[in-house]
Amino acid sequence: GIISTACELEGAGPDLIRQKVAGIAGTLSKVYARAELSAISTADAADQLAEAVLQSGKSHA
Repeated sequence: GIISTACELEGAGPDLIRQKVAGIAGTLSKVYARAELSAISTADAADQLAEAVLQSGKSHA
């Protein structure tokens, strides 16, 4: 889907694309855990995690 297309536009090979797609499960687990722990919606939890990544200045691979 969109991850594959974005990676291909950047010249990434199939191994990196598979790695990024496989990372989706871990990211979703973090979102669900934060939402449950904080009693917030998954949308709010995802926003909080995205803000943390942006503030850290790190790339989320």
